[in-house]
Amino acid sequence: MALDVIKELSDAEGDINVHINSGGGSVSQGIAIYNALKEYNGDVHVKVDGLAASIASVIAMAGNTVTMAEGSLLMVHLPWTMIAGNANDLRKEADVLDQHKETLIDIYASNSPLSREEIEGMLTEETWLTADEAYELGMITDVAGELKQAASVDIDRFNNAPNELLEILDLNTKSFDQEQPEEIEEEVVEEKDEEVEEKQVENNSEKEYTNTEEDNFARLEAARQRLATITKLAAL
Repeated sequence: MALDVIKELSDAEGDINVHINSGGGSVSQGIAIYNALKEYNGDVHVKVDGLAASIASVIAMAGNTVTMAEGSLLMVHLPWTMIAGNANDLRKEADVLDQHKETLIDIYASNSPLSREEIEGMLTEETWLTADEAYELGMITDVAGELKQAASVDIDRFNNAPNELLEILDLNTKSFDQEQPEEIEEEVVEEKDEEVEEKQVENNSEKEYTNTEEDNFARLEAARQRLATITKLAAL
């Protein structure tokens, strides 16, 4: 994914707008995208349309300007991973996670007035910020517009998802559920139409078969009558 972004940036010219609506992803990929945006030869204007969570919040920090839509959310937390192995493997992975944590703190600290201690506390607590809260902390430059829809995200991955996000996701789910009956009804109608067409085809086939059978019988009967007539004439 990072390579795709880097390629797009290499082909771009002038100032660019970056829209973010993401629940996060790979730390290494996200940091690569952040660095590519930071190195871009032009102004980068970031707009958080719905959600910038986890590593997506780091990418947002790359903007010369960072605007969050009213009602959108920004979330920061400690990096985490999944691993299987022995005790030595787990200890090594814990060290790697600590290194990633320090990298994240560096990025947040260089793009906000917050101290390293404040940022580490926010990461530890898995902190969710509204647009106004992020603006007050100096993590973004502006708040504008209204949120239309949040990102599609597996909310079970997070520990302290705020009620605002849960309500947004619930509204999106209800909206989807309300649209479903119409779609299902249309599918049922289409299935019924297909059944009617199949029955019509079957009926037409039966009629054609019956007509063909009747025609064959009529021709056979006519042939028998002609044979009987020829036999009578021969007897004379």
